[in-house]
Amino acid sequence: MRPNDSGWAERRLSGQKRQIAETDFKLENDDYSIRGFIDKVVFYKRGTQAVITDYKTSKRKFEGEDLDNNVQAKSYALAAKKVWPKLKNVKVRFLFLKFPDDPEIVMEFSEDELNE
Repeated sequence: MRPNDSGWAERRLSGQKRQIAETDFKLENDDYSIRGFIDKVVFYKRGTQAVITDYKTSKRKFEGEDLDNNVQAKSYALAAKKVWPKLKNVKVRFLFLKFPDDPEIVMEFSEDELNE
């Protein structure tokens, strides 16, 4: 897995709040290969916490199975932890642009969930 200019990201993690826009990633193991693109990552607490934001233009928000087992969110969290190993906490935030009154869904995964 290789993000766009990860060296820049590592140099910037020492501050209180830093962000990276438009980062690609690739996750691979014996069972799967996933390529993805993260819209925005904001780092907090000296690079130990991050919020990944994905902007959505869809006409509906996640519900049911799409909400309960969101592969995209889990992939983002896995990618972030591999690219930036100092991270202890990663939240994935989906921002649905067509729902201005309630645009946000935030997901977080435990270490056990990420290792399943």
